[in-house]
Amino acid sequence: MKCPYCLSERLRVWRKAKDTIYQCEKCHSNIKVFHQAIDVYDDAYFGEHYEQVYGKSYEEDEPIIRSYSRRRLATIKEIVPSGHLVDVGAAYGFFVDEAHQMGYDVSAVEIHDASIRYMQDRFGYPVYRSLELITQPIDIITLWFTMEHFPDVNAFMDTVKNLLRQGGCLALGLPNGYGSFARFCPSEYLKKRPIEHHTEPSLKGISSFLKRHGFRVVHEEIFGLHPERIGLPNTALLKNILKITRLGDTFEVYAVKQ
Repeated sequence: MKCPYCLSERLRVWRKAKDTIYQCEKCHSNIKVFHQAIDVYDDAYFGEHYEQVYGKSYEEDEPIIRSYSRRRLATIKEIVPSGHLVDVGAAYGFFVDEAHQMGYDVSAVEIHDASIRYMQDRFGYPVYRSLELITQPIDIITLWFTMEHFPDVNAFMDTVKNLLRQGGCLALGLPNGYGSFARFCPSEYLKKRPIEHHTEPSLKGISSFLKRHGFRVVHEEIFGLHPERIGLPNTALLKNILKITRLGDTFEVYAVKQ
């Protein structure tokens, strides 16, 4: 088995329980091998399941999601000012709607039935169950905390390369598999790592991955700044240190197809 991000074969068993989680010794990304099928994407996924993690349902979180969306779109505008934007793993379509309001031609990709119904009833934007079904040229592909759910990230990137135009933007939001929580409190991190995540890359791993697939990173943002998770005071200074040292528990990467 190889690390899907840096292709190293130097993997160690990080946790062996019902499923096995490996850590790459080269880039420190982690990979989960499922020993039995799992399906958590029922109608409650963005309701009760989301609420257990974030304290409110996805729909109740709409104002915050839209705020994040506008910040992300401001970065994308500087890279690709106009064109066809496709959001993969669009959930209820709040990001897609913000992109439409900023002048982009938009489409969504989603497999969650309740989310598809919600988007179609409320917004009416085109929704596809697979990226391969889109025939219109694509200028921007976004995935906000979606790619970690894919069993084969390299196969997905092959599709992205085929569909995204030259100079197009790929924007990713991902959990940091080697952020401060994973690095300094691994036992607690492994307990709280979402059961449905196949992989959680490190920043080193995602950089190697994108370069190998022909993308150049033009911007990154470090988030998930939680010093309290590693037993430190939750102060602005310590959050700043985590940001500067790229040890946040989540990150965003914006890359251009070469």
